[in-house]
Amino acid sequence: MGLRIPTDVAILGCDDNRLALSVSPVSMSSVDTNLRGVGYAAASILAGLIQGKEKPSRPIRIPSRRVLARESTATYAGSHQGVSEALRFVRQHFREPLQASRVAKHARMSLRGLQSALRQEAQLTLNDEIARLRVTAASEMLEETDLKLDSIAADVGLRDAKNLCRVFRQRYGMTPQQWRARKQDEP
Repeated sequence: MGLRIPTDVAILGCDDNRLALSVSPVSMSSVDTNLRGVGYAAASILAGLIQGKEKPSRPIRIPSRRVLARESTATYAGSHQGVSEALRFVRQHFREPLQASRVAKHARMSLRGLQSALRQEAQLTLNDEIARLRVTAASEMLEETDLKLDSIAADVGLRDAKNLCRVFRQRYGMTPQQWRARKQDEP
């Protein structure tokens, strides 16, 4: 159809199927449908049935955990072309050392003009958006891997564990270790 992803159309899949994701020409955003939570709920119902309890009278809704945002939805739907370009660039490169002047140059704007447009159009600052993307990626890695904090920090552009801990406390009010332990305890 000649459509560009995500510029013309965003695509969101479900189940985060690694095999399906690996054949897509663009890394596909998907919904984490919380299969672990489904399993726990099913086991709880089964245990109740074994103990003689009644089956649930209505369907049980298990909320999805989150959207795993990747390139297929990495767009900003706003009216300012420069802001859209800047945010797309930041979302593609936040793991790298990223200077505001480089982002402004990519968006073909002055640094001051970009900062002003970001505040007006998207109600955010460039540094806040970069920090948000980095800490979100770090939180996902904490849930999905057993990597050490220094490795996670380096991977998401936060340099070291000390910086990761500082940014994590600012964003979530807890340490990365507390986040990891909390997420591992959830069904």
